[in-house]
Parts: sequence; C-alpha cells; structure tokens
Amino acid sequence: MAVDLHMHSLFSVDGFSTPEELMEIMAGKGITTVSLTDHNSVDGVERARAKARQLGLGFVTGAEFDVEWHGSEQHMLAFGFDPANTAIRRICARHFAQYPLNFERFLPILERRHGITREQLAAGLAKRYRTKEAPVLNKWYAREFMVTAGISVDDRAALAAMSAIASEAERNVATPWVWSDLETVRDAVHAAGGIILIAHPTKFLRGRMRDQMRLVEAALAGGIDGLELYHPANMAEPHFNEFVEEARRLGCALSGGSDTHTDPNRDKSNFSAPDWLVETIANALKRRVSHPKES
Repeated sequence: MAVDLHMHSLFSVDGFSTPEELMEIMAGKGITTVSLTDHNSVDGVERARAKARQLGLGFVTGAEFDVEWHGSEQHMLAFGFDPANTAIRRICARHFAQYPLNFERFLPILERRHGITREQLAAGLAKRYRTKEAPVLNKWYAREFMVTAGISVDDRAALAAMSAIASEAERNVATPWVWSDLETVRDAVHAAGGIILIAHPTKFLRGRMRDQMRLVEAALAGGIDGLELYHPANMAEPHFNEFVEEARRLGCALSGGSDTHTDPNRDKSNFSAPDWLVETIANALKRRVSHPKES
C-alpha cells in the first residue's frame, strides 16, 4: 500500500485541483492514505475528508505552514490537529492575508511593464479558483495570467518576468513576507492535538547531507516532532538511502508526499510513499496526547 501526505488544492494560492479532484486522482493511482496540506489554509480539509471517506481512503488532517525560523522562511507540515481550533484558524487567516498584501507591491510594476491591470486580473479569479470563496490576487495567479494572455510565451518566461518584478517590488522592503515564528505555530499545532514536521529538509541544502541532518536535528531540538522523508526533492539526492537510514534512527515522526500542485488534467506523476510512515505519525500523535506539555 502507498500513501501521499503532501498535496495542494486550489485552496493554496498556487494549487489547481479542487479537494475532491485530488482525492479522485489519488484513488486512481492506488494511494490508500492521503493528507491535504494546503499552504496556510485548512478551508479545504473537510471537503477532502468527505471525498476520501466516500472513496475508502484513509485521511489525515494536514496543512503546510510558512514560518519564520532563525531569520529565514521554512515550511512546516502539521498533521492530526483540530482544523476548527481557534489559534490554528487565526494563524491561517493572518498568513493567507500575506498573499494579497505582498502582491499590492507588484501591481503598479505589472501595469507599467506589461499593461496588466488589477481589473483584468480580478475578472478571472472566480474561474481560476472555482468553488473557493473569496479568492485573492497573488503573484502565482498573475504569472499564469501572463501566459494565458499571451504576454509570456510559456511558464518559464512568465517566471523570469515575475522574478524581475519581485526584485523591483521588494527592493526596499526589509520583510516582504511576515510569517508567525516557528514557536507560535508549533505551540498552536500541539495545543490543537497535532504534530508538526519540517517539510522537504533537503530542498535548499542540495547535496549536503551533513547540513541536512543538522537542520533536522535542530528542528527536533526545538520541539518539532519529525520530518518529511519521502519527497521528490529528498529522493533526488544521491545519498537518499543513507538519509532514510539516518532519519529512521531518530525514532521521530516521518511523512512523505508528492507536494503536487498541478492541474488534474496534467498530473502524470507516479509518486507514492510507503505506508509505514502513517504508523510513525500515529505513534507521535499518541505520544503528544500522553505528554501534551512537551514542545
């Protein structure tokens, strides 16, 4: 049996599928346990859970949070928490508000460089984020718009154009993104009955296993419950098998997922992770219930 515990629906600003479509895709691939881990949002969780139940899939409540940790941005995966928890909802609302707030700096540059107006972008929001209430303008959506409007020839060209705009927009901004610190998110997840894991720990330390393990060990020392082990970025590392051995020796919670964001009509990946990962998550959740004050 195989699992996928890291995926994004259109409740993430850069996701394409509805929660229901994602569950159907996973069932079609033979995945048996899933978790919807939208960026800074739990709004799609109950829809995904209902569809997963209908399809006979195991389901783990999840989310992926941006956090500030030692002066830099880091992604954290949360599992098994109460998605209705007030503190979790408050963090999600604060973080999600960063997307349109950050994009306000992009708008005048987009119009000056490419003739794209707020009104043009807003006109397509409801169609792009179908079934999502009150979608917001953001740089990922604007990048897609540049391709569909014929302003950029392809995704790569749009990415380059948006990167140039970001450089100008954020030139004199000390903190373009303002995320909660790791401790705040960690404590909220724990108080809501969940666990928190460092996501794709190799992604920004390519080929440097010692540094990757130091990052993981620092996270664990800081009250994080484990790490995402099976992820395309991790699995691309030449030392991945050794990384797995080291991670399993830690005895912490381990997860794995495709990190898919894609349009259901374009998703051709065949990612899967082993189902024993779910047991490590379940064990960590039990420990959290037994020792709720630990962090």
